Amino acid sequence: MQDPKENKVDDEISLQDLRLFLYKTLLTIEGVFTFFWSIFKKKLLLLILFLAIGAGIGFGIHKLSKNAYYAQMTISYYELHNKIYGDMISKLNSLVKNKNYTSVSQLLELPIETCLALKKIEAFNVRNEPLFEDLSFNKSPISISIKITDPTLAKDFQNAIIKYLETNRFIASRKALQTKNLKQELAYVVDKIQVIENLLNNPELLSSSSKKDEEVSTISDLLQKSREYFSRKLDIESTLEIDKKIEVIDDAVVIQHPTYGSPLKMTILGAAVFFALGFLLLSAKTYKKQAQEEFGNDI
Repeated sequence: MQDPKENKVDDEISLQDLRLFLYKTLLTIEGVFTFFWSIFKKKLLLLILFLAIGAGIGFGIHKLSKNAYYAQMTISYYELHNKIYGDMISKLNSLVKNKNYTSVSQLLELPIETCLALKKIEAFNVRNEPLFEDLSFNKSPISISIKITDPTLAKDFQNAIIKYLETNRFIASRKALQTKNLKQELAYVVDKIQVIENLLNNPELLSSSSKKDEEVSTISDLLQKSREYFSRKLDIESTLEIDKKIEVIDDAVVIQHPTYGSPLKMTILGAAVFFALGFLLLSAKTYKKQAQEEFGNDI
């Protein structure tokens, strides 16, 4: 069995080791603080110079850099599906990312100088998910976000993007077929309306016509049919008049605050970075000099 006195001695040794460790730690912290404080006092002018250089560079970067602005629009559509439109936007964004502005200019039908302002374009569904990942068939509104360096071009890009989405070859051929069918139906409806008007204007023809056409038996039937055909005529004419496959719900609104921040923010950031770098360089140089003095030139 271990002697209680030995346990007491071990506890005292452990406590002494802990005190010694804490004491050395405090001395180290004090030494580091004293070292850095001495550098700060001795090299104050150089640190101020680093500070001034950093502030100047930060301010200069802000002046030379082109601020980026975000704009977002919401659209609705009547053709195709989310995935197809998402792929079209993703393709356009890839060209922008790879700086292939010649192709961007061709797709958007905008001058290359204008397209250079476009830095990013993305599309999202109502759940704020990337549109190219949406495999649903819901024709719910979608939002398109663009990143541009010139906020005055937001409307130009909006119009160009809408036109780009509308000029899909499949959409164009489908729209042409739909227009052809609607015009044929409209001619049929107009002809039916004229027949009914002739019957109503010539009551003597009604009885004989009723025997030949089972759909028309009384004047009330004629009036009902006339209303139906006229309503359909208005619907067809409205559809033909509205030639848009995509409509804008909310125009592109530019966020007024640039992504690079204010000149003051960039100036302070530049000054802080260069001050820290200068302080570290001067600290390393001073430490190396002191080590050489203490241990010789082998350091």
